[in-house]
Amino acid sequence: LAEIAGVGLSADAFHIAAPSVEGPASAMRACLADAGLNAEDVDYLNAHGTGTKSNDQTETAAIKRVFGNHAYSMSISSTKSTHAHCLGAASALEMIACVMAIQEDVVPPTANYREPDPACDLDIT
Repeated sequence: LAEIAGVGLSADAFHIAAPSVEGPASAMRACLADAGLNAEDVDYLNAHGTGTKSNDQTETAAIKRVFGNHAYSMSISSTKSTHAHCLGAASALEMIACVMAIQEDVVPPTANYREPDPACDLDIT
C-alpha cells in the first residue's frame, strides 16, 4: 500500500493559532533526514492547510524554506478542506487520503479553493 519512510516532529509551542515558520520547517527537515531523502525527492506534499491566513502563510514560508525552488515544482494540496480539522484524528485521516492517492495515482484536490492568497504562491492543487 504505502510506506512511512520518515517522521519529523517539532514542539516549538510558539502559538496555537499563529505558528512560527521555524516549527513546521524543523519538522519537515527532520522528516526528510529520517527518511534519507533530499527535498528534490518529494513530488507531493499534503499541507496542514487549515485555511487560516496566518497558518497558510506560515506554512507556505516553511515549505519554501525547506524545499527552496523545488517547492514551486511539486504538487501541494490539503485534504483537511474535505474532512475538516479533526484535531488528533486529522493525521490519521490525512494519511488514509495520501495512501489512497498513491494507490490511485492522483493528487487530492483542495476542496473549496477559489481565491489564492498572493503570499501563498505555491502550486495548490
